[in-house]
Amino acid sequence: MGYKKEKDRLVMEMGESTDKSVRDANVQIHTGCKWKAHVEVDQTISRLQQKVTIGRVQVGRAGLGHGEAPKFWSKASRKERKELVVAEVTSIENEQQKVKAIAQGHQGNWTMWESVVSRNISLAQFLD
Repeated sequence: MGYKKEKDRLVMEMGESTDKSVRDANVQIHTGCKWKAHVEVDQTISRLQQKVTIGRVQVGRAGLGHGEAPKFWSKASRKERKELVVAEVTSIENEQQKVKAIAQGHQGNWTMWESVVSRNISLAQFLD
């Protein structure tokens, strides 16, 4: 598990604890000056709650009902909420990485299909 995901999981563990004294302890998770775990967890939770409002949406050409149903924040258990937050943090990091790569102009060409070299491969070449 990555650094950010582990810190976010720890914040969720403290905030969602079944022990009232642990929840009320207001433990500060030290992460550095550029990034705060509790702020990111709050943003991630609000993003997950927004997904509940939006509901299940169509992705690509797949119709509604295709694939497994997403787990929503409002119906998730305490353990599932931690997993949802960690998964959402992962998707946010992937989105930020993709935006950064595309924003770099020439360096972001690997994200486009135009840069792929076309090749004609016969079955005989493939089997060799």
